[in-house]
Amino acid sequence: MTVRVLPFPILLVVLLGIPEGVSGQACEHGEVSHLFIDNHSIFDLDDPPTERFQWVYRVVNSLHVPTRRSFVRRELLLGVGDCYDPYLVADSERILRRFPFIANAEVYGLQQPDGTWHVIADTRDEWSTRLEVTAGVENGLDLRRVALAEQNFLGYGISLKGFLNQSDANRQIGAEVSTPQLFATETDLRISGGETRIGAFYAVDVAYPFVGEVGRWGWRAFGSFLEDYFDYATGDPTSPGHVLLPVEEKFLELTVARRFGEPGNLTTLGIGLSQVDMTAPGFPEALRVVEGGDFDDLLPAEPAVWEAVRPQTSFASGTRINLLFGQRNIRFIQRTGLDALRGVTDVELGSDVDLTLSRTIASGFGSEAPDDLGVRFRFFGGAASSELVAITSLGIDARQVFFSPGATQTGWRDLLAGADVLLYYQPRDVSRHTILARFSAAGGWTLDRPFQLTLGGSTGVRGFEEEDFPGARRIVVNLEDR
Repeated sequence: MTVRVLPFPILLVVLLGIPEGVSGQACEHGEVSHLFIDNHSIFDLDDPPTERFQWVYRVVNSLHVPTRRSFVRRELLLGVGDCYDPYLVADSERILRRFPFIANAEVYGLQQPDGTWHVIADTRDEWSTRLEVTAGVENGLDLRRVALAEQNFLGYGISLKGFLNQSDANRQIGAEVSTPQLFATETDLRISGGETRIGAFYAVDVAYPFVGEVGRWGWRAFGSFLEDYFDYATGDPTSPGHVLLPVEEKFLELTVARRFGEPGNLTTLGIGLSQVDMTAPGFPEALRVVEGGDFDDLLPAEPAVWEAVRPQTSFASGTRINLLFGQRNIRFIQRTGLDALRGVTDVELGSDVDLTLSRTIASGFGSEAPDDLGVRFRFFGGAASSELVAITSLGIDARQVFFSPGATQTGWRDLLAGADVLLYYQPRDVSRHTILARFSAAGGWTLDRPFQLTLGGSTGVRGFEEEDFPGARRIVVNLEDR
């Protein structure tokens, strides 16, 4: 197989573009002469929610470590001596509001008599220590999720979390640490790891994301390893209720991308390498079935079950080169009470389209490289009127297989598609209500990798169990009055 790609120097020139240089012109709006960081704790004791329990608010504030001013300052896109830009002020505000431990953020400028500007960042913290406990009652009371997290350790934005996640077949016990300002930079770091029912999992993610809407460069280095069961629900009460396929997955990715244009009209070009290795170790002898809902007593699967699962155990591993193309035409409005009771949401309006083309260039462990072309397409669209907000997202992944060692079928394989439409209606005459309509569709076709959907579970229809109505395609419609 021959794969032709652009020589690296040409790709580098395309990504780097023409140096912008220094204009040397005076600031159009004036310079920033001072930065003021006004970081508040959880409750404002000068204006508490109620006077009666003011002592409670004092105790809560005393137990909370406020977000440090240095953290807030590093997220601002303007500094002393920079040219004042209203768009950078608004973008800084949006960046701060994205942090889960900041309940509200306002960034604004005050012009001084000499023409310079004072930029003020006014923030209020959210309680950052979280305990989450979720239980199921299908087979008696059992824990589904327990997580204890500190999202803003010592005010530095560092997240520390320990967790237990378990469904019927899967169990993960582990810990995670992350920071959005590695070594006081805009670099993100996330490290997680722990144990599953049959092995281990870990992930390391180091990334420099695009900073707000004005960031030009972004890159990511990611690696993960997972040993776990893939749980097939049979949906047949006369047969074993679950079939468990042991899966081992290794993933590595290195991607760099650059934006061109101006906020509201941004074009993204990127290049990356990825290595994916997914295997079913010990298949078919390691395949297990569950009868009577007892996941601690697994039984060997019959040969008929082997053949039913076999088509989804031939996923093609290998090293791929990825080319990224994107077009982002986004502006923002603010709305209150969409997905939070009183919180302000920065709603994206416009469109964001991303296309990734990938080609296998080397074989995976123990396999020969297939001749294929991977396609990934993502679309986001947002629109709003005075009372209505509409959000649409679409994702499609597929492989065009020209030749694959040992495979009897070519053409389009591993086709996964999903779409979501969210409609928020906030009538003016009923100001305390938000009507939400949600349409969600997902499906898979001609799959060489483990895949299944069910109608129940957290992403399906409430009230149904996780294993109810298994299949390959699903449509869910929700209507809520909040």
